[in-house]
Formats: sequence, C-alpha cells, structure tokens
Amino acid sequence: MRIEKLTKRTTIFTIFEACEGFDLHIQLIEGKHRNYVIDTGLGSKSLEPILTYLKDSEKELIVINTHHHYDHIWGNLCFKNHTIIGHRKILEAIDNDWQRATTLFIEWKQGEIEKVYPNLVFDDCVSFVDDGIEIFYAPGHAGCDIAIYDAVDQTLNVGDNIGDTPENLVPDLTCDVDTYKASLARYETYKVRHVISGHNCIMDASVFQKIRQALSNE
Repeated sequence: MRIEKLTKRTTIFTIFEACEGFDLHIQLIEGKHRNYVIDTGLGSKSLEPILTYLKDSEKELIVINTHHHYDHIWGNLCFKNHTIIGHRKILEAIDNDWQRATTLFIEWKQGEIEKVYPNLVFDDCVSFVDDGIEIFYAPGHAGCDIAIYDAVDQTLNVGDNIGDTPENLVPDLTCDVDTYKASLARYETYKVRHVISGHNCIMDASVFQKIRQALSNE
C-alpha cells in the first residue's frame, strides 16, 4: 500500500492492483472536527493501515460509501459503531448485488467481509458545514453514486464516475448519458484543485471536459 499526503487534510491510501487488476484509492480527510474515510475497500485488512494511522485521534469518525460496489463497501464491518453515509438508493443496491459480488469477486477479498449498510442515507445532499464538507448525489456509474467535496482543500471525490485508466475516462454507466452529463455539470460548479476517483490517477477539474469530449466521440 502507498500512503500519500495529497493536501493538508487529505491522505490517499492506495492498494495496488487490488481488484480486477486496478489500483484502489481510499481517501481520508482530517477535518477540524471529524475524520472522514471515503470507501472501505475489500475487507477488514484493507482498513488496517488507516485504522493504525487514526489510532490516536479522538475526533469523531465518519465513513462514506461512494456507491455499492464490492470494492467500496466490503470493509464496512470495521465501522459498525460509526456513522456510515450513503445515498438512499445504496441500501437496495447492496442487497441486490451482494450474492453476485461475493460469488464473482471473492478472490479479491482482503480479510473479513460482512454485509453492513450505511446507517445515514440522504436524497440530494448532506453537509458538515463546520468542516467544509459537502456530500451530494451524482448518478452515473452505479445509480447510487455520490461525490464528496472538501471546500477547505478543494478536493472532489467522485467515486467511480471516472473511468479506471487515463485512456478510458468514461466509466460504465447505469444511467443515460444526459443524466451522467448533469452530474458532470454539477461537479463543475465547485472550485476544485484535485479530483479523486476510485481507481484512476489524481486529476484536476479539466478531466470533466475531457470526459465530455470522449462522450461526444462515442
């Protein structure tokens, strides 16, 4: 695992070739009042470096699932006693996909896994104003996709709403292209220095225009 301090508040924990040959990024935002872990990886072992990193912190821990896919939720069991946030649609999506995912992708499991749902869900957005954190619905790749914006360090985590490699910026979509473009437009309303996704390299806000261009060429 690589641990990279991206900004004053954000640390990126990267598990190399974690699932289906792709790297997997877990973001930690150390806010003034709370710590925020974005996605929980492939099981309990995925979280060990993060839990070690935070072992002396006395701040409240908030966990966020960007969407329901296995590589983003299998470590939720480590946070049963914490607030886990997701979009309202994620609850049904986890249920519907659990058997398929644990059958097809079990070889990628790291440590223990358990079906643990977010315990705080929302429809459009939820904010932690005192920490400068906004979490909002932005459908595309999975239907229950959310994004996390840190206004202090101007980072935007879009989950898997960016493709997995620099050569393939358009993700697989479960919605129509116009709905996805609306999510891109919403991203572009924020002042962003760093765009973080589940598997691709760290980018800047110009990636959204590149995605638009790629969509127009399809």
